[in-house]
Amino acid sequence: MLLYLLFSRFLYKIYVNVGFLNFIYVFFNKKWFFDRLQNELILSPLLKMGYSTTYKIIDKGVIEFFGPSGIIKLTLNLSKQVSLFQSGKINQYAFLMFVLLMVCISFSLFLIVFNRFIELEIVVLILLSISFSSALKR
Repeated sequence: MLLYLLFSRFLYKIYVNVGFLNFIYVFFNKKWFFDRLQNELILSPLLKMGYSTTYKIIDKGVIEFFGPSGIIKLTLNLSKQVSLFQSGKINQYAFLMFVLLMVCISFSLFLIVFNRFIELEIVVLILLSISFSSALKR
C-alpha cells in the first residue's frame, strides 16, 4: 500500500512523458470488451446448453420420473388396484394374505437357489421397471 502511494504519481509521470509507454498505458487503461466477447461467445452458449441438458432433461425428466411424480403415480395406481380387492369379507382377506406370503416365500427361495446365476440388483431393477411401466400406462 505504501509503495503504491509513493510510486503511483511517479510511474504515471513516466508513462505520460515517454511516447511508447504512453501508448501502452492508454491501451490497457481503456475498456476493450474482451470480457463481453468471452461472455457472449463462449459462456452464454455453454450456460444455455447446461440449462437445457441438466435442468430440463435430468432434473425435470429423469428425477421427476423416478422421484416425486413417479412415486405419486405408482402409489395412486396401486391404491386403486388394491381397493378393487376390498370386499369386506375376512376370508378373502386371509386368502389374499396367504397368496402374497406364498409369492414372497417362493421368490426368496428362487433367489436362494439361483443366487449364483442371477444378480439381485438386476432382478430389483427389472421389478422396478415393470412396476413403473405398469403404473405410468394407467
